[in-house]
Amino acid sequence: MSEPSAAPVSADHDARHGKTPPPVRLANDIAAQFRHRTAQQAAQEIAQHIRMFWDPRMRAELLRCAAADPNSLDPLALAASREIS
Repeated sequence: MSEPSAAPVSADHDARHGKTPPPVRLANDIAAQFRHRTAQQAAQEIAQHIRMFWDPRMRAELLRCAAADPNSLDPLALAASREIS
């Protein structure tokens, strides 16, 4: 018999237990690649990337994280989240 799979863990659970939620970690990693741009241009390009390539559930989770704990996001990633909301 196979073992039951673990229930998915929400970003809220991760944040409460000291883990960075995956969408936050990913958005912050993407933001690091746009440091050479102006803040406005970087936010627009990050937002465009997220809209084009992220699953809608990941985008929704990022927006929930941004609302619940904006300080967890790089300032460029936070600005991008405001562009996609």
